[in-house]
Amino acid sequence: MHLFSTLRALRVVALCLVAGGCALVNPPDAPSRRAAPAPVAQPSFDGPLPSLTLHGMESGTLLARLRGGFSLPDPGGSEVRHYERFYAGNGAELEQLAEPGNWYLPYIVDEVARRGLPMELALLPAVESGFDATARSPSGAAGLWQFTAGTARHFGLYSGPWLDQRMNLETSTRAALDYLQDLHRRFRGDWLLALAAYNAGSGKVSRLLDGNVNRGRPATFRFLNLPRETRHFVPKLIALRNVVANPSKYGVTLPDLDDEIRFVRPDSPRQLRHEEVAATCRIEAGLVSQINAGQIRRATPPGGPHRVRVPKDCAGAFDALASVAPAIRATAPRNGRVHVVRPGDSLWRIAREHGLSLAAISHANPGIDADLAPGQRINLPRPAASPASEPLVHRVEAGDTLSALAARYRVSASAIARWNRIALNSTLNLGQVLRIVPD
Repeated sequence: MHLFSTLRALRVVALCLVAGGCALVNPPDAPSRRAAPAPVAQPSFDGPLPSLTLHGMESGTLLARLRGGFSLPDPGGSEVRHYERFYAGNGAELEQLAEPGNWYLPYIVDEVARRGLPMELALLPAVESGFDATARSPSGAAGLWQFTAGTARHFGLYSGPWLDQRMNLETSTRAALDYLQDLHRRFRGDWLLALAAYNAGSGKVSRLLDGNVNRGRPATFRFLNLPRETRHFVPKLIALRNVVANPSKYGVTLPDLDDEIRFVRPDSPRQLRHEEVAATCRIEAGLVSQINAGQIRRATPPGGPHRVRVPKDCAGAFDALASVAPAIRATAPRNGRVHVVRPGDSLWRIAREHGLSLAAISHANPGIDADLAPGQRINLPRPAASPASEPLVHRVEAGDTLSALAARYRVSASAIARWNRIALNSTLNLGQVLRIVPD
């Protein structure tokens, strides 16, 4: 069971040799906090691509689903061609789609397909983190999608002493796709600009677009003077898409990819350490911590829930635990209520039913998991008891409207108008400063 560790080590070596690395997801309108990478010499593109064969036959279903949903344009340029050759010549970079990527890809592909989004987005964690859910950047970004703490709070992700939802597959994927959809709307349906903003910050990209318009230059990805990291970030994703779409063109055979979720999530009536789970399943503790990366102390929280992901072939060892009711037995908080989970409930549905934000529910239920079980009791704080959000200051940019800002900051247009003492049908002026209080 050392394949996982070996592949991870190979990937680290490969990343040290090539520019790109994981990009940071910053709060909306915030510039990247990552230091600029060292300059990369542009390679020559003369001659045939190197031939590389990876062991394993190509899986029909998951790869077919990915390919069938690819739709982003190729911006062209030497950067895309460079990273095509990089992926074609670095087996570890493609093997990460299988290990550890195949633990996560089926779920991510399902979510991307459910939302009707370009399937290239399912490959974004390969560029961000190498599909390593435990990945942390020097500036504090974490998880598959490399969320910073500020963006995580903005999208309702909880972080505490025992759990960090930035490193949880389900919660971080939901937040990342929410963020990408927000950016797609902000940049009027241009996915390349949305991806650039995901890396560099929407404010930075908006200012560059305005500058191009003022100078009479095209307001498109190819003509923006983006930060160096961002100029490589988007082409790297497109290059990976190109290789996955047509591996024979690049002389590679892709690793085998399962199209089914590999794990189950049984419950235990008591706290579990990852080492215990690994010993029971006879697998590496590192794999248990990888697929349960949100449990940052390599154990379930003392007060529950005590739900852990284990490989499906280990489910039999946890049959008794899986039949036990969830460990959480929440009591109503002072000045609050309790919601008893019904079949089909989700945190989003519960929040909407009771007029609360996801952040408020997370604060009232430290360690809450996105995967709810019928009968589980969820604390519901009264609105007055919810933690107060600090006001944000937004400077109006080209294309901003009250409705667009309301969708972006997850508040109502009437609330923005009320906070700023303006009419609901007011025309916003460039540079106008608006006060916004997010949930």
